[in-house]
Amino acid sequence: MEISGYKSEEELIELLDAGKITVLTFVTHQSKELTKEFEDYCSDRDLCPNEESAEQFVDMRQQMFNEAFENGNV
Repeated sequence: MEISGYKSEEELIELLDAGKITVLTFVTHQSKELTKEFEDYCSDRDLCPNEESAEQFVDMRQQMFNEAFENGNV
C-alpha cells in the first residue's frame, strides 16, 4: 500500500496490524521528527534504512519506553 505524507500513529498501527504496510513505512510516515530520528539511528550505527533496521529502531524505542515507565518517568 502506497502512503503519502504523514499519518497518525493509530492509523499506521491499524495498517501495520492488517499487514497493509511494513514497519519501515510505519516509522517513516508518522512525522518528520521520527523519520529524522530513524535516519540518525541508522547513520550512527552504519545501518541501511531498511525493514530490518526499522524493526530494530522500533524495538529500541519500545525498550526505552518500558524502562521509562518502570522508572516512573512516563
